[in-house]
Amino acid sequence: ITDLITEINTEVTEISKSDDKNLQNICKKMKVSIETTNKVINHIVSISNNKKRPAVSGVNYLMMLGYVFGGWMMMKTASKSIDLKNKNEMDEEFLNAKISSSMIYFSSILPKIESLSSIILQGDEDVLSMNKNWL
Repeated sequence: ITDLITEINTEVTEISKSDDKNLQNICKKMKVSIETTNKVINHIVSISNNKKRPAVSGVNYLMMLGYVFGGWMMMKTASKSIDLKNKNEMDEEFLNAKISSSMIYFSSILPKIESLSSIILQGDEDVLSMNKNWL
């Protein structure tokens, strides 16, 4: 997974060189999500000697990765759409919709990574402190 995160980070760095303000904003948000993802990965690796601790966070971890990978796809969509729009190669209305959808993803969906990471980084001890008889 770390190789894939590195690949995403490389693409973010490349796309961030664009003069387009929307793409620069998207790339800033992706960089933050990648940093957060790396912290979570390091945390999960550091607690992996106890199989129960990483298991507690499994669903949240997969959701977080899904949001990161979704952001990667939306970043690529926005980048390509802006490129095509600048070249007048496709219907501008369609491309504007793609760009707008990407911006909505980055303002409304990607921030969920922060709450998931907080749960992963701090929530396993609380869950594991529950008595099995209570379940």
